[in-house]
Amino acid sequence: MSELAFEPINRAFADPRVFHWVKAGLFEFVDQVFGWDDDDQKQRMQDEYEAGWFYWATLNNAPIGLVAHKPYVKNDQDYLHLHLLLVAPENQGKGLGKQILQGVHKLAREQQRGVTLSVFRLNQRALQLYLDTGYQVTSEEPDFLLLENPAP
Repeated sequence: MSELAFEPINRAFADPRVFHWVKAGLFEFVDQVFGWDDDDQKQRMQDEYEAGWFYWATLNNAPIGLVAHKPYVKNDQDYLHLHLLLVAPENQGKGLGKQILQGVHKLAREQQRGVTLSVFRLNQRALQLYLDTGYQVTSEEPDFLLLENPAP
């Protein structure tokens, strides 16, 4: 059986595959809510994310997804904030998103952290995945839901 691995992406902002995957995963939702502009989105990624937060999710050394997460502390509790969990379009519908999420949870447990994330309200498929895996809605915004899966 293949084991999921997370491989750091060296120079994430210089790797054109990263933006390609982000656009493939988020275009539909960002475009509906804010409008999509490639240059603006590339700049936003560089302004709001750190390159060291990005990892390829791999099976058999082949990328099947992309994740970006950062550690942080909220109310004296350690968390990972999951900024991105993207599955390549050709790999969707195969349970790989759930497998990647379980890998993130394993990492969080090893670090004794909870996991937080936000999801577009429009992204019902992702929202259902998160709710099915134990996330609770902690806050609501017009276009987003904030969710938490507390530390064990």
